[in-house]
Amino acid sequence: MLTRARCRVRRGSEAEVLEQQRAAKADVDRRRATQPLTQPNSGSVFVNPEGDFAGRLIEQAGLKGTMQGGAQISDRHANFIVNLGAAKAADVVALIALARRTVLSNTGIEMKPEVRLVGDFDPSLPPELEPYRVQPVLIGSKAQPFELPDPKKSWLRVQA
Repeated sequence: MLTRARCRVRRGSEAEVLEQQRAAKADVDRRRATQPLTQPNSGSVFVNPEGDFAGRLIEQAGLKGTMQGGAQISDRHANFIVNLGAAKAADVVALIALARRTVLSNTGIEMKPEVRLVGDFDPSLPPELEPYRVQPVLIGSKAQPFELPDPKKSWLRVQA
């Protein structure tokens, strides 16, 4: 919950403001054209490896459109996993693990999930995904606080 915010803005000329608006609109238009924004998804699943793009590597591995239960590696952008309507946490986790394994096998590049997995999983998470698991902390509980990963990253909260 956000209870307070402080913003600092800089005045710009009308031309600067119009240019920034044009750039922002172009970015939104590009995202609408290339990302599955009309379907439920967690955002980018993997961090782009240095010098390459996660979506390109997943597509090159032949996984674009691959389905597991109600989840699918998007046929629009391979670095997104979409919910086709009945996806379960296990379906999403299986696709994340498949993409990591396949890209590593084909290219030697280890894909690092950008999403963090929260909760209990049945079946259990594959061992290679455990480092990306975050234990939830309930407000008022006696659980020890933990340092949150980079808040600029995507989070995937799933329930088994």
